[in-house]
Amino acid sequence: MNLQSGVAVIVVNKSLRHIEVYLKIDGKIVGGVSSKHKTLAKLQSADKMKQMADMLHKIATDKKVKKAVLQRNGNIYTGQVKMLAEAIREKGITI
Repeated sequence: MNLQSGVAVIVVNKSLRHIEVYLKIDGKIVGGVSSKHKTLAKLQSADKMKQMADMLHKIATDKKVKKAVLQRNGNIYTGQVKMLAEAIREKGITI
C-alpha cells in the first residue's frame, strides 16, 4: 500500500480468537492494542471493541492524529472489524 508520508494507518490483524490494532505513522508502529490485554480478556465482543478504540484513541491523541486510513489486511468489513472501525469514528478519528 503506497501512502504519502505523514499519513497515519490503522492496521487490523485478526485471528480466530483475537484481534490486534496498530497505529503506524510513516511506516513505523507507534502504538497498538490487542484483545489479549488483561483488562479486555473478560469482556464481550462489542464492549471489547469499544475499549480497544478508546485505548487506540489515547495513543492517537498523543501523536496528534485526527485522520487515518484503515488497513484491514484482507479481513471482511463485518463483525469485529466493523464494530472497531465505528468505535474509532465515534472517538473522533476520521477514517
